[in-house]
Amino acid sequence: MAAQDDLFPGYRSSFEHGANITLNDVNILATLPRALMATTTAGKVTVISKGGETFDIYLPLGVPVFVRAKVVKAAGATAAGVTALW
Repeated sequence: MAAQDDLFPGYRSSFEHGANITLNDVNILATLPRALMATTTAGKVTVISKGGETFDIYLPLGVPVFVRAKVVKAAGATAAGVTALW
């Protein structure tokens, strides 16, 4: 199932939605977030971007990191309490 993408070019307002996500190595998020944020423990996660690239990002505690991730992998993750914001 393809992720729903509610973002359009030039969209620059505050986040309207948020959801705690379960890290999973293959499941595509239901909605593409504008950002991810660690709410329990800062750390690293591996993401697959909207464009299909796989890379690691660091999520500081309580700070949104702007990334259009369609998958947020559980393998090797050290961040906890990951929230998707859009």
